[in-house]
Amino acid sequence: MLIIGLLISGLTVRLREQLRAAEQLGQRTAALFHLTRQLSQVAGLDFLLSIAGKQLEQIFRGQVIIYYRQPSGELEVRYRHKDFPWVQDEKLQSLARWVAERNQPAGLGTDIVPSANVFLVPLVGSQRTVGVVGILPADSQQFADPEQQQLLETCASLIALALERDQSALEAYEAQRQIESEQIRNALLNSLSHDLRTPLSAISCAALRLLELPSPSFSETQRELLQTIADESTHLARLVDKLLEMSRLVSGKVQLNLQWHVLEEIIGSACQRLKSELAQHPLHVELPRGLPLLYVDGLLLEQVFFNLLENAVRHTPPGSQIFLSARQVNRHVEIRVADNGPGLPAGAETRIFEKFFRGGSPGQSHRGVGLGLAICQTILRLHGGEIYARNRPEGGAEFVVRLPCEQQPPAVPLDEEASSVPA
Repeated sequence: MLIIGLLISGLTVRLREQLRAAEQLGQRTAALFHLTRQLSQVAGLDFLLSIAGKQLEQIFRGQVIIYYRQPSGELEVRYRHKDFPWVQDEKLQSLARWVAERNQPAGLGTDIVPSANVFLVPLVGSQRTVGVVGILPADSQQFADPEQQQLLETCASLIALALERDQSALEAYEAQRQIESEQIRNALLNSLSHDLRTPLSAISCAALRLLELPSPSFSETQRELLQTIADESTHLARLVDKLLEMSRLVSGKVQLNLQWHVLEEIIGSACQRLKSELAQHPLHVELPRGLPLLYVDGLLLEQVFFNLLENAVRHTPPGSQIFLSARQVNRHVEIRVADNGPGLPAGAETRIFEKFFRGGSPGQSHRGVGLGLAICQTILRLHGGEIYARNRPEGGAEFVVRLPCEQQPPAVPLDEEASSVPA
């Protein structure tokens, strides 16, 4: 009977321990479920952190502080209990930075600064560490229990994932809003461009017809005004053409008319179109013999060089020189358009290819809508090429165009060979 009594007593104690463990497991599961449900019902960084902080205070019976990691890497207090001390304590902030950098818990109940009164764990998401959560418990021995530490780490993971989910949703909304805004803007520009093209052509033609009349018909001042009308209407027509070209390129419906072209002819056509503008800018062209033929859309590529030369003319003072050179580098042809003007603003080497971005020195007047270089980049990407800009060490800006020349042009038989072929 004694042995049976001891056996029953041992089984009872073990059963009570299992029951207690089951109750604790149930409480932890219920707490995690409630935390997950609360986090899934709200959106916004401050709302999520507020809900998370209040839930942690109920689960662990302590005061909570939450640091959020900014894009710069700095930690910012975004939630704290109203009675939480040491918010501005430098030691606590240094320990929080250590936790965020090492992704390890520290503070109370750990081997890292165990003398601290706060237990800190990182908010580790699927992609990065988004912050740090700290708890000041009412019982200093609470986090000596590994299960309590593990429970807080699990809660921290749920909070981090909720913050990442909210950030992803915000980024997706911003991306969709930008897409819709871009579509509306392209449709508006396309419509306006078509509506402006006809009256601009009529104005330009009327001014040129008036200028062709005999000299006695108008005074010198009247002729200057007519010339101004003709020049400005031509300039506006070019802007409208750029708007139409950009709308056509971004629509994704452009089909390249690829044919074999000589680079000299394409550049020559672009220079001829800018003959009057280049009159005040000495143009130095260096095109070596033996450059390969390019399998490109000649009209689109001519527009690229037209825009680059026009850009150089517009952003350099009269009398400044423009340099155009080309060379073959492995399986690419590299064309450089440079000038000795004021150069590019610091940090604008990549932004100048954005639509509607207008570079230049401060105080310099800009005539244009900021589409020329964006059109160049789009056309070159359609050809599998690229373009980049930089400042020259000797002064001025330089644009480098790289076009692939991997394909070989078809062989053309000579006249002798053609005449020897039997009919």
